[in-house]
Amino acid sequence: MSLPALVRSIPIRLGMFFVLSGLSFGCGEPTEPDSRPGLHWIVESTAEEIHSIASYGGQWFAVGPSGGIYELRDGDWRLVESGTDQILVDIWGSQEAGVFAVGTHGACVHYDGTSWSAIETGSDATLLTVWGFGTDHVLAAGEPRVLLRYDGTSWSEDRVEALRDWVVALGGTAPDDVHAVGIRGLAAHFDGSTWTRLSPGTNENLRDVWAFTGTEVYACGSAGTLLRYDADAWFGLDPPGGYEFALNGIWGRSPRDLYVAGESAVLHFDGDVWDSRPLGARPRNTASIFGDAEGTIRVAHGSSIYRLDGSDWVPELTARPVNLFDVWTISPDHSIAVGDRLVMTGLSQFWYVSHEDPTASWKAVWASGPRDIFVVGDDGRILHYDGSIWAEMSSGTTQDLMGIWGFGPAEVFAVGTVGTILRYDGAVWSLLPPVGVPGQHCTGVWGAGSDDLFVSTHRGVYRRNHEVWTQMEGSGSGLEDIHGLSASDVTAVCDAGQIYHFDGTSWSIQLAERAENLLGIWRSGPGAGYAAGVRGTLMRLVDGSWTQMDGPVDQAWFGICATSDNEVIAVGSSSRIQRYTSR
Repeated sequence: MSLPALVRSIPIRLGMFFVLSGLSFGCGEPTEPDSRPGLHWIVESTAEEIHSIASYGGQWFAVGPSGGIYELRDGDWRLVESGTDQILVDIWGSQEAGVFAVGTHGACVHYDGTSWSAIETGSDATLLTVWGFGTDHVLAAGEPRVLLRYDGTSWSEDRVEALRDWVVALGGTAPDDVHAVGIRGLAAHFDGSTWTRLSPGTNENLRDVWAFTGTEVYACGSAGTLLRYDADAWFGLDPPGGYEFALNGIWGRSPRDLYVAGESAVLHFDGDVWDSRPLGARPRNTASIFGDAEGTIRVAHGSSIYRLDGSDWVPELTARPVNLFDVWTISPDHSIAVGDRLVMTGLSQFWYVSHEDPTASWKAVWASGPRDIFVVGDDGRILHYDGSIWAEMSSGTTQDLMGIWGFGPAEVFAVGTVGTILRYDGAVWSLLPPVGVPGQHCTGVWGAGSDDLFVSTHRGVYRRNHEVWTQMEGSGSGLEDIHGLSASDVTAVCDAGQIYHFDGTSWSIQLAERAENLLGIWRSGPGAGYAAGVRGTLMRLVDGSWTQMDGPVDQAWFGICATSDNEVIAVGSSSRIQRYTSR
């Protein structure tokens, strides 16, 4: 839209949360180059994210988990009641229409200038973006092919083939000039009657779009992607200084005053030269950026909000980060991370909070597929996702559950404190005889088959073979996690930093004692794997030998998972999610 129109309507715009980086956030700064070109660690999220920030009618708003909406009042950010407990991901508004915020399970809330209230959309889809033009033409999108429209009275849902991937952002200049961008290079345009798929010239995930006029449209995305649309086609722009990290939010007053938010910095373009304005904060992907008619610019950066004061960014709000304890990769583009209070869903490199419970501490996750996800945690709590809703299951125990593994929807095992082991048969969970001696602390479980389970405990590994439990000699003590490829290739890690390996006959020490605790293990192939632990410990197994990978020393890693040797995700303290990738 033109600058006068922008100032007049003051539209509110997205900043997504690619977990605490990328739906914001996305890829971050490489922390350790691999010996092979193209492989590196990237920060994807930091989970207590503020997903979007924007201004309307002289008021500032920010949205995030659990229906949380922050309003800036008298110089302080205050949490207000929104009318929903769903996760809110994006926000938009105008002088005429008021303010709309959307999120999970079709959630939509509206601000009329006085208070917030929920509006029924009739959809259960996850909505990642909202954008509109006045009171009778508001659009929302997210899940593939889903497009919702508000006509001033009610929402209606359409299926749009051109939007066949996840839509992360909408933007435009008029009801007949709307752009949609999303994962895997999705770019589409609406001319008032038809949505048309466009080629942006990249397969990178596109995170945001901002339109000044029909011939001045900009988009940004992962790996430093910057694009411009001139009414005929999208073409790439060179990021300043070879910037290769995720760019998640874009906003501007004019093409000669454009801001792009990325990894711990905001890039500015004056029409001739790009410059970088670092936030001076720990690296996290900045999720959203917006400015108002008075010239104030703010960003949502992880769990914080910063205001630009001259050339400096001043922190205004900092929320409490959480620990993430485990991660499961269903496919290269679909992952689940769990921790204190939160369950997070990752789509490609785009993350969002999909379930939140302030009383929960989720410790482990396993899935047979995208419509069959199990999460276990403290006090015997078990959560299940059927492709539509998250629902609690009765476990029959109040012991803390620390690990879970399965072989299909009707054969799942969970383990926990006091020797607790549970089996799910597709209908109910039942307690099995305890592992080892009373008081035994079970930390992880993996199986070569439903009749051949390996359980890590603080007294070594116990094996359940054809319903008979035996303690395995030479398997160490203080074990924290276990994983394998077959009954003759199993690995366990312990709190003293040792790594043990079972070759089908006996256990041996594969890595001698280290100073740091190891908390997570994942075998990615024969002679290959990854281990994670405290003080930034990330280790890689190559051809049977373990080597240290570099990372922030103040970071604890609790869980790790891989779909291949070149696609690994680690989760840990400070809501941090990090991916090792060749993409």
